[in-house]
Amino acid sequence: MKAKDVEVLLDVRDNPNSRNRDFCKSRLERTLGRQGIRYEHKKGLGNPKPIRDAYKLTGNKERFVRAFSAFLSTRKDDLNDLHVDVITSVCCVMCVERDPETCHRSLVGERLRSLNGHAVAVVHIE
Repeated sequence: MKAKDVEVLLDVRDNPNSRNRDFCKSRLERTLGRQGIRYEHKKGLGNPKPIRDAYKLTGNKERFVRAFSAFLSTRKDDLNDLHVDVITSVCCVMCVERDPETCHRSLVGERLRSLNGHAVAVVHIE
């Protein structure tokens, strides 16, 4: 993240805990803070458990995209807050999925690009 000049890590996981301790909220806050990167948990943009569970059960990506997009339509304030973050700082949006194409963060990114007429570049970093 330092190589990409990231200033803020925006965690869009519904639950910011992990079996891998390095990815738990408290450890991320401490580790990133020492590197000068701010951590923020954006729970309101997390993928709700019923949508996650339905996708795991069926593997139906179209249904997942429709369900999460409908959910995002109810999160206008959260999206606007995220938009302010990304137009004022270099941000990295984090979730649990390795592949951005199978993760809700790609849908969040698409929605961000359409907000308020500001251009937002979305780039996957590893």
